[in-house]
Amino acid sequence: MEGFIKLYRKLLINPVVCKDGDYLAVWIYLLLNATHKEMPSIFKGNKIILKPGQLLTGRKAIGAKLKISESKVHRILKCYESEHMIEQHTSNQNRLVTVLNWELYQGSEQQNEQQMNNQRTTSEQRVNTNKNDKNDKNDKKNNNIFIPPTLEEVTSYCKERNNSVDPQRFIDFYESKGWMIGKNKMKDWKAAVRTWERKDKENKPSKPDWKKNFWEK
Repeated sequence: MEGFIKLYRKLLINPVVCKDGDYLAVWIYLLLNATHKEMPSIFKGNKIILKPGQLLTGRKAIGAKLKISESKVHRILKCYESEHMIEQHTSNQNRLVTVLNWELYQGSEQQNEQQMNNQRTTSEQRVNTNKNDKNDKNDKKNNNIFIPPTLEEVTSYCKERNNSVDPQRFIDFYESKGWMIGKNKMKDWKAAVRTWERKDKENKPSKPDWKKNFWEK
């Protein structure tokens, strides 16, 4: 097996992946063994095409490779599934695992460059996919790829709204869920911030001083 994967430093603050060493090992195993291009295979006796981010594996194979009990491998995979980090379909022989948001974090350099360009503020640096876009905000709205916000962006937006949402907690929460809301990919992180803002006002009416001084230095 050749090639490489991308590991982001933010993985170290993911409470799900870093629950213990076995959780981290299984996650890296899935990333390393997922196909990076379409590939023919057999699942449940039928011919299928594995898409980027998919792999055929099983509890026994993972457990034997990582020296982890099959029961724990099963619990780890179920946890990742419940956190919307993977999807899995089982058969009598193996299971088909799909790593969600694969293209977002493991896409080609060209795809990643396009995502980076979409976040730049100058028109010269934006991807020239729509000449009618007037600024980066419009470009993001017209782009089907959801781009997770940076901590600085969330902090700036919360400060602008003068709310009590903890930007780091917001980032950590949705990164652990693969930026999914329920079973759907997030489309507007600012709307999610406003939802947290409303919930904070409903659930924490007894902390007015903390809210008032949240942004004061």
